[in-house]
Amino acid sequence: MNSKSEKRPVSEYYLSVRQPYAWAIIAGIKDVENRSWPTKIRGRIFIHAGKNRTGLDDGIDDLRKKGVRKLPKEQDMAFGAIIGSVEIVDCVKNHGSKWFTKGGSGFLLEKARKLKAPVAMKANAKMQRVPSGVLKKIQSLNQ
Repeated sequence: MNSKSEKRPVSEYYLSVRQPYAWAIIAGIKDVENRSWPTKIRGRIFIHAGKNRTGLDDGIDDLRKKGVRKLPKEQDMAFGAIIGSVEIVDCVKNHGSKWFTKGGSGFLLEKARKLKAPVAMKANAKMQRVPSGVLKKIQSLNQ
């Protein structure tokens, strides 16, 4: 991202994450999101639950291996929607969290908030701005 776009309020950004990891972030369980690229963005961003269900069973197995016992059923997870927000407090190359994967960048996450209702949206894998129409819908549905 260019420095001009990084000056915008971070609450306008989203990061798309596959389920069940998006759920784990918003539940306050997963405190690091790993990416192959770093970010300078700090502050609150939205979490988008990806539409693709590929790897869902493997993700559930991974969560169980990491000690997560109470998981939602697939039909109770949102896909292809903004489901909440979280604060990015740092971006690191190494961290002691069980969620950190070596070889990339770890976005350190805190203060997850679940939306009252998911808001459907098409998304990209990179961090992007939330379209203004979707922001308005999030605000109207989640007041």
